[in-house]
Amino acid sequence: MLPDNNTVNDDGFAEVVSSETAVNLWQVAMRLIELVAAVACLALLAPMLLVVAVAIKLDSRGPILVRERRFGYKNRMIKVRKFRSTVVSSGGRKQTPRLTLVGQLLRRTGIEDLPMFINVIRGELSIIGPAPSPYPTACLNDRKPGVTRCAEIFSS
Repeated sequence: MLPDNNTVNDDGFAEVVSSETAVNLWQVAMRLIELVAAVACLALLAPMLLVVAVAIKLDSRGPILVRERRFGYKNRMIKVRKFRSTVVSSGGRKQTPRLTLVGQLLRRTGIEDLPMFINVIRGELSIIGPAPSPYPTACLNDRKPGVTRCAEIFSS
C-alpha cells in the first residue's frame, strides 16, 4: 500500500511527492493570488483613493500617507502604510493624536487601511490574517498579518 504522498504514474511506478514541494507550490500559488488581487484592488479603487487623498490634503496640513511600525511575519519589523487620519502635531511636546473630520470617516469605514495593499504587493502582509501588531506576538510566528483581519470577517 502506498503512503498518501505518493502517486502512481502511467508506467505503474510510484512517484514520491514530497510534502515540502507541495507546501512550496501552495505558497507560490497563494502569493500569486494575493499579488494579483492586491494589484486589482488598487487599480479598481484608484479613483476613490485619489478622492480620499485630496480630501485629506484639504482637511488638514501634513502628509497623505503615514507609515506605522508594526511586527509582521516571524516578528520582523515592517512599516505599514495608512491614510493619515490625525492632526499633525506642531511643537516638540508629545500630544495625544486628534482625529480630523476626514479621519473620523476613514476610521469608521476602514478606508484608512486600503494603502496596506502596497504592503501586500511588497510581500509583507497577506490579504487575510491577524492584525499587524505594534509589539511582537507569538501568533505572527507562523503566518503573515493581513489587511482584512480574521476577526472582522467572522464577527459579521
